[in-house]
Amino acid sequence: GLAGVGHAPGLLLASKGGSRVERVARPRERESEPSRRKASTTVASGVRGFGRPRHSELGRAGKWGAGARCAAAEESEIGGEVPNGGGAENSTEEATTSEASPSLGARLRRGRALFFTASPFDGEIVKLALPALFAVLMDPLMSMVDTAIIGRIGVNELAGTGLAGLIWATFTVALFQFLATAITPLVSGANARGDAQAVSRTICTGLWLAFSIGSLLFLLKYAGAEWFLRKVFTSSDLVVTNSMKYLDARVFSVHATLMQLVCIGAFRGLKDTRTILYTTVVANVLNCALDCLFIFQFGWGVTGAAASSSISTILACALLLLRLVKDKRLVPGDLVKPPKAQESMPVLSAGFALSSKSMVTMYTIGLASQAIAALGAASLAAHEIIKQLFFLTYIGIEPISVAGQSLVAECLGKGKAEDARRVAYRLVGLAVSVGVLVGVLVMLMGPQLAHIFTKDKEVIYCTGTVIAVVSLFQPLDAINIAQEGILLGAREHVYISRSVIATSLCCFAVLYAITRSVPGYSLLHVWLCIKILTIGRIGFSSSRLYFSSKSPILGSKNSSGSNNVKQPTK
Repeated sequence: GLAGVGHAPGLLLASKGGSRVERVARPRERESEPSRRKASTTVASGVRGFGRPRHSELGRAGKWGAGARCAAAEESEIGGEVPNGGGAENSTEEATTSEASPSLGARLRRGRALFFTASPFDGEIVKLALPALFAVLMDPLMSMVDTAIIGRIGVNELAGTGLAGLIWATFTVALFQFLATAITPLVSGANARGDAQAVSRTICTGLWLAFSIGSLLFLLKYAGAEWFLRKVFTSSDLVVTNSMKYLDARVFSVHATLMQLVCIGAFRGLKDTRTILYTTVVANVLNCALDCLFIFQFGWGVTGAAASSSISTILACALLLLRLVKDKRLVPGDLVKPPKAQESMPVLSAGFALSSKSMVTMYTIGLASQAIAALGAASLAAHEIIKQLFFLTYIGIEPISVAGQSLVAECLGKGKAEDARRVAYRLVGLAVSVGVLVGVLVMLMGPQLAHIFTKDKEVIYCTGTVIAVVSLFQPLDAINIAQEGILLGAREHVYISRSVIATSLCCFAVLYAITRSVPGYSLLHVWLCIKILTIGRIGFSSSRLYFSSKSPILGSKNSSGSNNVKQPTK
């Protein structure tokens, strides 16, 4: 018989054995479920069925539940892609009738069913997201322990370490996070194709770039770090001296810090976030132990704190590299030969786009902080409390983005645009659910959390005026994180960068207008301006994913009905 059908509805007639297949075109119409079920059972009489019968994906998906089957049936009814699981007839049959594009209402019905219905990808999403969640939570928790230990030395030491830590995080992790983000989809795609050599070469390319950037930062530290501290941040000799002590010891781990980002991206691409978690736990526990030893036992002060961080970072990088070599994902011989220009370009182009995005975002937040500083100390203190609360909620949702980068890249690497679409819809649905939950928690616990940071009534009042905004925007922030993670998995780095720049320009304009034309503007007005970034980025990512002809998850059809894997934006 016939194993599948093409993409235009019609009556299929088959001779015995399926040697002859004809399509009798008929007008498109929606049948009821009973008639579709009845039609699909008449194979013995030579008629396979009217419209689109259940395809193989639905036949083996009984464990999804009725909701998932209805979702897939709805998708096939309105023009979704049919999985190529039904044999050679699927790939060679050509439709003789044109298929109209699905309407907006049909897309919304399909999305509603797929967003909030259990899918067979849930297990992989949880397997990737949970270890990633614990790993990203470990760093801020251990950072708080570090701060508490260093705070016992003195105020100037704490101020110097905090300033140096800010510079370190900005010029390593923030600006060069692309070493992880760009490597993830490249490794995932190569691994999905079964190309072990490409996996190794991609990792080696990232390691070469990390080493080159690290060498440049090493030289810049000795050339202009002290000048930068005095000109940009502070003129206090004690604070600058302690900052330089910290950077003098920390700079020796700059190569390991950047190479660790490459390893993290590689393990995410290989769908192994547990190794990252285990390594993070070991490194942070060692860091705290060495802090106590170097600071309290040896009396090294700020230098001891930086030395403990450097040693733990080098250890973490070494453990990740050894695991890659042991699993034969990284061939040591590939490290001897520098990468060619064509091998480096995908990472460099993504790096330029994502670094531009990071710088524009940081500049936007900086302008907002300047506007808030003009309101007085109470508003600035409230802003810091809300910012810490926002970053904590961001960390809780970021693992969904990690799962999206890995799974979407894997599906597209295998040429399965439909699976990528199902993963994307499911991730967005989970993001909405998590965002609503987090938003409720922020609304209920936010006012109480403000009392933990301060007892000042004016600061608590200013914080309370913005808590509701942070809470109500949590679902939208979660959607933004999930959808940009999907686009990162599809290597849409340039599009993301352009969307952030365009949205930031709108934020600049509104922020400038408010600070110049509204005499009594408040902290609430500034935070509403900041949320323009969220709304704009959701608009751009939604347009690309769900409505654009260049969507990486909607795919395209060729004449034979097979999927064409979308190439990344040039």
